[in-house]
Amino acid sequence: MDSIKLYFDTVSLFGFCAAIFVGLIIYTRQKRVFSNKIWFLASASAGLWGLFYFLTINATSRDAAVILIKIVHTLGLFVVFFWFYFLLIFLEIDKQRKIKILFSFVSALGVGVLALNFSPWFMKDMVPKYVFNYYIEPGIGYYIYTVYFFALIICGLYLGFASLKRFPGLKATQIKYILIASGIGFLGGANSFILSYNISLPPYLLVLFPIFPLAIVYAMAKTHLFDVKIITAELLTVTMWLFLVAKLFTSTEYQDFIINFGILLSVVVVGVLLIRSVTREVEQREKIEKMAKELEKAYDVEKKANEELQQIDKIKDQFLMITQHDLRKPLTLVKWFLDTLFLGLLGKQTKKTLEEAKRVQIAIESSIEEVNNFLDITQFQMGKGGLTLKPDVELLPVLDGIVKKLEPQAEQKGIYLKLERPHESFAIEADVVKLKAAITNIVDNAIKYTEKGGVEIKIFDSQSSILDEAQIPDFKNSKSIFISVKDTGIGIPPEKIKNLFDNMFQRTEQAQRTTAIGKGIGLYLSSQIIKAHNGKVWAESEGEGKGSTFHIELPISHG
Repeated sequence: MDSIKLYFDTVSLFGFCAAIFVGLIIYTRQKRVFSNKIWFLASASAGLWGLFYFLTINATSRDAAVILIKIVHTLGLFVVFFWFYFLLIFLEIDKQRKIKILFSFVSALGVGVLALNFSPWFMKDMVPKYVFNYYIEPGIGYYIYTVYFFALIICGLYLGFASLKRFPGLKATQIKYILIASGIGFLGGANSFILSYNISLPPYLLVLFPIFPLAIVYAMAKTHLFDVKIITAELLTVTMWLFLVAKLFTSTEYQDFIINFGILLSVVVVGVLLIRSVTREVEQREKIEKMAKELEKAYDVEKKANEELQQIDKIKDQFLMITQHDLRKPLTLVKWFLDTLFLGLLGKQTKKTLEEAKRVQIAIESSIEEVNNFLDITQFQMGKGGLTLKPDVELLPVLDGIVKKLEPQAEQKGIYLKLERPHESFAIEADVVKLKAAITNIVDNAIKYTEKGGVEIKIFDSQSSILDEAQIPDFKNSKSIFISVKDTGIGIPPEKIKNLFDNMFQRTEQAQRTTAIGKGIGLYLSSQIIKAHNGKVWAESEGEGKGSTFHIELPISHG
């Protein structure tokens, strides 16, 4: 009998120490986390339950046993209540409206059961049972207490297992360990109810009660629950300290006491340093993990934004494809009407009418050209700016056509436009229409921004002496044809040259002051067309007011 009694005493005291110790360490590691505070209250209540259960079964008087058993059942009520509340928080369902109503009902009912615990209806008496001097003889209130106790456990376990499918792997595993550990602990504690109802089954399963905090420690080690690394270090360190303290006080000789004290002091210092080191390591790891999560979140935001931008681009491309013909149609109709007017098909017109119609025709042709430029740019951006390349395209006739077209514009401004014609011919593989438009844009741009002097066009190959004059010796041995468009205009600031062909709608401040004409898309479109011919285009200028030179390089035709 004494050995059986010792078993119950040892188990209850060990459960007290384990629950308090584990709960306290978890709480001190993360005091600001609300769920940890609730967990500590549940662990502390469980530990104190073990202590007062030990005191109850060892009570020496009935009066003391009556008081102690009421404290035991009050603590049991706290254990199950705080455990249930912790579970709601950990499952992230405590903010749900239905759960709030349920918890309010559970709390109100708990207050009633707690009051019943101190009423005359809770128990009939404290009588000897099995090896215990005093054990409860239940009253009607005890039955209500038992139903509430087990109902709350079953409800908590049900909510826990029902929530598993909502969480990813690690969180779900943590929940499983908590539920299993809780089930083990409650099975051990609840075993003490059976003897109360005069069923001849002693509470041998009480040994499962201290397994509960140990199971939580195992869960921490397996799933990183409650910052396991720091807690494990503290558990091992404190356990070693307790062992050395016990050894110190069991020293039989003075010399052993001094040695044990020295060992204890050394281990305390090492333990403190170890805990600090582990804490620092964990804090750094948490910072890195936090940064990684923030980076991952930023990446997700960027990815989503990129997908949205791609979708917007797709919608834009579809819109432009649909509307490009609608943009040309009204301008083409007006042009057709004016052509009909000039041919006299609409009858004889006055001189003034024809003059005004001529101005409208010039404006319409300019608008058609701008629309065509916009649509060409759209085609290139959509990856559909395909060229119809033909071999052995002579460049001199192309340049002659450009000069002939733009000469009236130059004469109107009082500047020259000349083409230096070499004796040899130059043939390349090209889309004549697109290439002519690209070079026209560059020459037209030079005329617009030149008020005095003029524009000179030269064409030469890589063997020409002009290449040295043009100051582009890097291409001396290349198999290319070069076109240079040199003007005496407003020049280009050095900081603007680098990105001159990269973006649409870019014009220098000097260019905007010189003329309001121009949308800043000609050079961009020209660069796209020349690149599509496997060519290059770049600009040079000594600065504002010192003119500019645009260079075009095109590969020689092999056809």
